[in-house]
Amino acid sequence: SVGGGGEDTLGPRLAEASGQLSAMLLGAEEAWTRVGDLLSSANKERADLMRTVANQEQHITHLSSEVELVRQEGRAAVETLRARLEQEHAQTMGAARREWEAEHQRELALLRIEEEKTRADAVAETTEA
Repeated sequence: SVGGGGEDTLGPRLAEASGQLSAMLLGAEEAWTRVGDLLSSANKERADLMRTVANQEQHITHLSSEVELVRQEGRAAVETLRARLEQEHAQTMGAARREWEAEHQRELALLRIEEEKTRADAVAETTEA
């Protein structure tokens, strides 16, 4: 009967152990499910981050090309302005030179008239004398 009594408790103990094992396995499965969810979430965040980085790089490339375009336009504008200023300077200097030459010609003409008058006066004086 004692041996039989020992055998009687084996069934419930096995059932209890089996229940504990099932609970442990269920807990482990839940834990692995959480780990899987975390990994899946981390992978999704990583993919989102990679997309964001790619978009940012594309944006940076676009901005860089725009900056280069503006830089080129600026250089072209400076060149155009420099050429215009050089042309205006040349025109101004040319006009000033022509004006000076005309003034010089007028002064020479006046000097010649004075010279002629002086010569004529000298001739008249010689004739009178």
